[in-house]
Amino acid sequence: MVSRLYYGTGAKSMTAWLEHLANDVVGDVIAEFLIAVAVFSAGRFAVFAGRRPLRTRLVSGILALGIIGAAVQWLGLPSLISLGAFALASAALVLYVLNDISRVGIVNSFGSTTRGITPVKSLQLVKRKFDFLGIGAKKLSDNSSEFAATVSRCRKANGRIRLLLSSPKNPALKKLAERIGRDSQSYSSRVRESIRQILHVKEQEGGEVITIKLYELGSDFSFPHFRLMFTDDRICILSHVLWNDSEGMDNPQLIIRSADKDPDESLYSAYQQYFDDLWNSPDSKEITSIDDPRLSL
Repeated sequence: MVSRLYYGTGAKSMTAWLEHLANDVVGDVIAEFLIAVAVFSAGRFAVFAGRRPLRTRLVSGILALGIIGAAVQWLGLPSLISLGAFALASAALVLYVLNDISRVGIVNSFGSTTRGITPVKSLQLVKRKFDFLGIGAKKLSDNSSEFAATVSRCRKANGRIRLLLSSPKNPALKKLAERIGRDSQSYSSRVRESIRQILHVKEQEGGEVITIKLYELGSDFSFPHFRLMFTDDRICILSHVLWNDSEGMDNPQLIIRSADKDPDESLYSAYQQYFDDLWNSPDSKEITSIDDPRLSL
C-alpha cells in the first residue's frame, strides 16, 4: 500500500494526517480487492476446463493478466508491486492450467528425440533397472559402452533389465522397409544385429540381469508403433515411431512419471501394464543364444 505522510503541529494537523491515512488505507484495500477479483476472473476465464486448448488458455490468461497489470500501473501502484503481482498471478495461472496434465503423470514432451531424451541420456538415467519395448533396441545397443555401463550398474544394484523386441523374422519388418523404399531385409538385418550385440553384452556383463524376449506379431495393426522405456519405476519415455530416414531421432517424445500415491492416476501404470501383458504373453518367448533359429537368415 502507498500512503502519503502529512507533517504538522498540533492536534488539528494530526487529525488531518490520520484522516488522509485512513482514506489511503481504505482506498488501497478496495483497489487491491478489485484487482484480486479481476485476476481471479481472468484465471477462471482462461482455465475453464474442457473448453479451450491449453495454449489458448495460457495465452488468453496471461494477456488478461497483462491488461490488469497495465491498469494497476495506471492507477498509481508502484511498479515493483504491480510486476510482482503479475508474476505471481501468471505462475498461479500456469500451475492451474497444467494441473490436469501433471495429475496424469505427463511432465514433458518434445517434438523429436533429438530435442528430448536421447538414447544415450536414457541409458544414463538408469540406476538399477529398466524395461524396454521396441523393434530392435538398436539405438541402445549402438551405444555399446554406455549400454554396458548401464548393465553393470543394474547388476551391482541387484536390478534387472527386460527387453521386449521384435523377432527379425516378423513379416511386418519387411512390409515397413518396402513401404519407405528400402531393401526388404534392411530392418530385419538391423534387428538381428542389435539382438546379437545385446546377447554379447549379456554374456560379458549381464549374467542373469538381462532378459530378452521376442514378440511374435504378424500384422501391421498389432505391430507396436511406439517405443516404451520404463526407468527405475519412476519415468516412462514414450516415443511415437516414425518410419523414415531419420533413424528414429525424429520421433515425438512424451515423458511420463509414475504416480506418488494412487498408481491409477498416472498414465504410467497403463503403459506398464501393457508392457507386462505383452511380456507375459505366451507368444513372447525368451531368447538366450545367438544360435537361436529366430536369428538365422
